[in-house]
Amino acid sequence: MKKVIFYLLITSLIISQGIFAYSEERKLPKPTGYVCDFANVINTEYKNYLEKLAWNIEKKTGIEIAIVSIKSLQGEVVEEYAVALFEEWGIGKKDKDNGLLLLVAPKERKVRIEVGYGLEGILPDSLCGTIIDKDMIPYFKRGDYGQGITAAMERTTKIIEREYKTKISLNNSGVSIPHSKHSRTMGSIISTLFSLLFFMLLLGARTGLLGFLLCGLLGGGGYWRSGGYYGGSGGFSGGFGGFGGGSSGGGGASGSW
Repeated sequence: MKKVIFYLLITSLIISQGIFAYSEERKLPKPTGYVCDFANVINTEYKNYLEKLAWNIEKKTGIEIAIVSIKSLQGEVVEEYAVALFEEWGIGKKDKDNGLLLLVAPKERKVRIEVGYGLEGILPDSLCGTIIDKDMIPYFKRGDYGQGITAAMERTTKIIEREYKTKISLNNSGVSIPHSKHSRTMGSIISTLFSLLFFMLLLGARTGLLGFLLCGLLGGGGYWRSGGYYGGSGGFSGGFGGFGGGSSGGGGASGSW
């Protein structure tokens, strides 16, 4: 009996040392905002929009969202890495566990939506799977990570709006958001743009604003949004101050392409 106990102690010690060494080898990044593009696959316009959207969601509902792209899963399966990152960062409020992690690993071509306990009711596994399959993977296959992530966040935001009976700002000016059910062909988009350009030039020539319009079109990368003009440089500097200590519920879904 003593030998059995001795061997059990030795075995548990070896296992614990292995787990400790494994945790030491795993190098998890630190959060830098709602959107952490460590793999550098999300352009500035999408990142700024997603940052502002996540900030608005937290402000209106308390839900904390982390959108993360990573350079490598470091040999782990995407589910294990997502849980580890979720717990390390503490995504979601501690007393509500209302966090959501959208993790993309372009190198391994894997994606994971990890959901906290408090959101499993409105974002069950099957719905997370649908969001991945319909809104993300078609664009990921083309390398359009910003579009795929934004489409997924648009759908998720509408689900949150219905559940929390609130309105969350979706000001996506300057960002081309894909809509699978109502998408237009490239030809119709180009035609619309040329028609709009012709109208602007015609109006400018008649009102003396032609020079102003041309400067706006050819100048320094700014664009119009509701409420005024925003320059092309800089980004969203909202109120991200870290996550609130939430836990993962193990729910969600994974996909690959």
